[in-house]
Amino acid sequence: MFSSDAECLKVGIIGGGHIGKQLVHALLEVACLKPAAINVSSRRPETLEDLEKLEVKCFYNNGRLAAWADVLFLCCLPSHLSHVCAEIQHKLNRTCVVYSFVSAVPVLRLQQLLSHNMILRPEYTFTSESSGEVWLTKCGIVASLRDPVVTEATCPFRENSGISLSKKWLEAVLYSLLNMCTAMHVASKQTISIINELLLLQRTSAVYDTEQGFQFKTQSFVSTSFASGLSDTESFPWLSLVEVQKKETPLSKTLSDEYLQRHLSTVYFAALGVPEAERKGEYRENQKAIRWSPE
Repeated sequence: MFSSDAECLKVGIIGGGHIGKQLVHALLEVACLKPAAINVSSRRPETLEDLEKLEVKCFYNNGRLAAWADVLFLCCLPSHLSHVCAEIQHKLNRTCVVYSFVSAVPVLRLQQLLSHNMILRPEYTFTSESSGEVWLTKCGIVASLRDPVVTEATCPFRENSGISLSKKWLEAVLYSLLNMCTAMHVASKQTISIINELLLLQRTSAVYDTEQGFQFKTQSFVSTSFASGLSDTESFPWLSLVEVQKKETPLSKTLSDEYLQRHLSTVYFAALGVPEAERKGEYRENQKAIRWSPE
């Protein structure tokens, strides 16, 4: 979709505090984005010399950033959110994905503040108090994402780490990709091919089995009745990410399949550079050490 520097995905970050800085490093080192593809807007851009040395552009103009970005991360303080939203509300492109790291502000409230429905907000649930040590093994997001123990704990389909990420997060991510394709007038058939290719899924079968794997279909994302009337050359309809995160969707049922969950977990680990054998072996040993720690 973004095949040249002129068409590169433009990522904006509002907030130059700890989360914003860590996110920049993760995007550069893990997502392998180029510095020119990342801009940061901060109330104190003079404190971001370390990012500017990496050739990441830093300034203070939230409206300008919002008008430029394809994906906009909100990393500001909750007390600043209303002011930030007022500054960017009329500057956001309809197709811009707003990803919020602001705690305690639900997605419906963000929709009201921004008059925008391309909003993605991860929701976490604390499932136990016994695995907090996992999150203390590394300092920094980049180091953590390369740690097999933490990688296992952050996988959307894992619930044994003390913190569970809502599976609605993955739905919203995939629907945001559909909307990006729709905005670029990509045909529905090609959109499905892009998703299957990105997730390393087999493209030779319309259904899955243990030998051939799984392939998403049009009805994986829209109702069967709507899919039957959607031609291969038409784009998918525009879908509200806010609604996706609040309601059951055709994708909710698709992602409930255990085989697919195992496959997507493997893709997740591979994307972060964690080999399957290393992940399983090291994770078990670390869990054992945590469980039997005298402290």
